Amino acid sequence: MQAPQKPHRWREINSDITFAGMPVFDVVLAVIVTLIGASLPFSYGYYYGVEVFLPLFTSLMMTLSIALRRTHPMLMLALMTLSGFLQLAFFSAPLGAIIAVPIACYSIARWVVGRESRYVLYIGLTASVLGPVRWVMDGGYSSGSELFGIVFLGMSCAAAVVVPYLIGRRVLESNLANQDRVLASQAVAESEHARREQAERFTEARVRSEIARELHDIVAHSLSVIIVQADGGKAMLGKNNLAATDTALSTISETGREALTEMRRIVGVLRDGSEGNAEFVPNPGLDDIPGMVAKAGER
Repeated sequence: MQAPQKPHRWREINSDITFAGMPVFDVVLAVIVTLIGASLPFSYGYYYGVEVFLPLFTSLMMTLSIALRRTHPMLMLALMTLSGFLQLAFFSAPLGAIIAVPIACYSIARWVVGRESRYVLYIGLTASVLGPVRWVMDGGYSSGSELFGIVFLGMSCAAAVVVPYLIGRRVLESNLANQDRVLASQAVAESEHARREQAERFTEARVRSEIARELHDIVAHSLSVIIVQADGGKAMLGKNNLAATDTALSTISETGREALTEMRRIVGVLRDGSEGNAEFVPNPGLDDIPGMVAKAGER
């Protein structure tokens, strides 16, 4: 039984239908987020020249990278980080593309198994401080109190980073625990299978040993009787004791037939697996030839 593959350090193998190497669901999700988020820069008055290109470019970079969330999650994080800091540097108000941030935080926590997943927390919490300070201090966000605005926006942005991350991490830990249970069950099944095979091999070896011992006993006993009777018959023949010689020869014949019958029984057990199928008959003689010919003709 083959054990299942362990998850990749940065991603787990998934069986979704793919498009250009990416799961179709992720591609569709990226398109939907792009349609919602990348169109919002126009609502902030970016209409002409570079003022159109730069917000659209950074927004597309942030939203379309969602398509990489399972196949290349760390690349997605790098692209989103670059686009986010470009927006932070050039724009005094948040763009609609930031709706991709919670999805990215969940995806990193869900699909990155190692400690690299913490990078999204470091980057996200840093941006949760720098972003509100930039938006409030530059007047891109109106509030009765700048401190209140910074704190409120900072807590909102931090929640948009931490909460999806915790949810994704919980899902990952649950899946890994399920996988560990499956692997443990498979290990128990393999151990039980190996134990049964070992028991079967031990039983087979024991049966073979018993059969070999029985064959040895039959052959040794029969040959001993035959040798003793043959020596006795030879001695009686020298004394012209035909009756004793005839008895010795009869004993030799009967002993040989009995030994042959026992050996055929044991061979039958080995061949058919049960004593009921073994044939308890001696080798055919001259009187059996007509019957054997008849059986051959029937075939």
